Amino acid sequence: MIEALPNIQTIFFIMIFIIMYIIEFYCPNRIWQTARYKRLFTHLIVAIINSIILYIPRLIFLIPILLLIEEKQLGLLNNMDQFYFIEILLGFLFFDFAYYWWHRFNHTIPFLWRFHSFHHLDTHLDVTTSLRFHFGELVLSVIYDIFLIIIIGAPLELYIFYKIILTSSSHFHHSNIKLPERINDLLIYFIVTPKYHTNHHTVEKNTRNANYTSIFTIWDRLFLTCKDSNDADRTLMGLENRDLELDLVKSLKHPFQKKSNELL
Repeated sequence: MIEALPNIQTIFFIMIFIIMYIIEFYCPNRIWQTARYKRLFTHLIVAIINSIILYIPRLIFLIPILLLIEEKQLGLLNNMDQFYFIEILLGFLFFDFAYYWWHRFNHTIPFLWRFHSFHHLDTHLDVTTSLRFHFGELVLSVIYDIFLIIIIGAPLELYIFYKIILTSSSHFHHSNIKLPERINDLLIYFIVTPKYHTNHHTVEKNTRNANYTSIFTIWDRLFLTCKDSNDADRTLMGLENRDLELDLVKSLKHPFQKKSNELL
């Protein structure tokens, strides 16, 4: 059963992606300036590259550490005498809180921004943007995950469950779908919506360097990083450099160039 959990995560990742891709076709919020198939092709290549590069560190480091933590009963959760459901809930909240800070660090620490800017080079926003992460950022995130797992003593099923919800949320809030305003206004009290996350992808730095939360919007409200944009700013997304969006070779090399931090 344990060996099957990563495969379950992959199945959910693909399934939710396909669902959101179909919904975008019928309920788009913005008109695509670039053909959807071009965006899908480019970002699928990114996803394949990332899967190949991350396979070894996940197999050699991440999974064994998760199994070791469970076997040796290390970390905070394993030293709590609470109901299993409460421990899972606390662990889930801990991960989401930690990922808020990871995302914030990626915008405020120049070295991390070098890699995260690859994600923001996309001048549009749809579900394929949720595939657009530089392999350098993802390798660093594996190291961050290991650090979190050791501290909290996260069981494998909690980690996989959080990752399933995280990637599902990412597919949802990056998607180019139009929610009724009343539903959006209700949801943003609890979770990140497409409109909420569009604020984070504007060229305007005031809102781009805010709205960091991945699932629960409470973290942005607690740490005063919840900012709303306007309709005009939400029509212009990406970074000042508009030429790297679908140039895969140049955009992957971008973090290793001296000027990559100028877009912070």
